[in-house]
Amino acid sequence: MIDSSYSRNTHRVYGSAHSAYVAFASQCDIVHQDVQDSQDLSLFMTYLSCQQKSPNTIISYGSALIQECKRTYGVNLSTHFVIKRLFRTFRKRRPTDWRLPMTKQLLEAVLAATTSVCYNAYESALFSGIFSLAFYGMFRISELVASTCVSSKLSTSLRKSHIACSKDSNGQYLKVKLTRSKTVQEGPSVDIVIREQQGTISCPVLCVKAYKKARPKSISHYFAHSDGAQVTTYQVNRPII
Repeated sequence: MIDSSYSRNTHRVYGSAHSAYVAFASQCDIVHQDVQDSQDLSLFMTYLSCQQKSPNTIISYGSALIQECKRTYGVNLSTHFVIKRLFRTFRKRRPTDWRLPMTKQLLEAVLAATTSVCYNAYESALFSGIFSLAFYGMFRISELVASTCVSSKLSTSLRKSHIACSKDSNGQYLKVKLTRSKTVQEGPSVDIVIREQQGTISCPVLCVKAYKKARPKSISHYFAHSDGAQVTTYQVNRPII
């Protein structure tokens, strides 16, 4: 039951942390085969640092093994003095995040630049639709597109039947069906209404309708390249970086 409360990405991190510790324990005779005390965890985190692992990776693996130890042995290593100091040290080593929060002005600048950054007009319309929808709908990119290009689980990305354009007395709007998110893995879907934004190139209705007019009709996932291949989170982030 506890395992089912974790997201797929959390399970992936926990699995990677466990595998890395098992490999470390096979080389170090003074630690247990799984994390049982502060010495096991502190030596493992130090080992990762010597292996030039990033501070974020060390913190993620350390946090995962703390949870594993707590579940298995009922011991909370996060309160131990040495472990707390190690976490504080690696947090200080994290690189400064220079990214700016997305604003309407920045979004308009990004959309205007897609014609120069993207390969053709189709790709420009594709990414403009994704950026605009994510901004005005306050979606995570992972809620709109696939995590990898080889993913067979299309339920994690927006599908053709999940988005529709309608009109009422207040103007045009998009209705987007969100089937799952990072914080809601199970349960009923949620319908999100996004109104048109007049007087701006970032209007989500205009951007999505422009892309819809050009997109291949035979594919089930909504955002796709001209050859039908799924769009991935990496590909969406790439034009912005």
